[in-house]
Amino acid sequence: MSVHRADCTNAAELTSAKAARVVEVEWSGEHTGSIFRAAVEVAALDRSRLLRDVANAIAEHHVNIVACSTHTGNDRIAKMRFEFELADPSHLDSVLRTIQRIDGVYEAYRLVPGKAG
Repeated sequence: MSVHRADCTNAAELTSAKAARVVEVEWSGEHTGSIFRAAVEVAALDRSRLLRDVANAIAEHHVNIVACSTHTGNDRIAKMRFEFELADPSHLDSVLRTIQRIDGVYEAYRLVPGKAG
């Protein structure tokens, strides 16, 4: 058995392909303290202190970074991947908007497991 959020692309595919096997579930309001993991990729023009600025923006949202990798190509575009934990998955949009406002950042988006990114 797998549990997917309603907005998960895998759940949408399962609902259309195997509707008879899909069962709706609901969590009680007593799951406070739950931690959700999210992975994001950031593309930006490389510059001094870029990694610090992005990490600080994430930390200002009280999000725990558990993994980070960064690579700058010959085109001077830095690709940074972060994996972090947050208490509320709906908070992710706010984190991404903050990252996108950083000087030199072109885009910041969630990496969805199982999808090429």
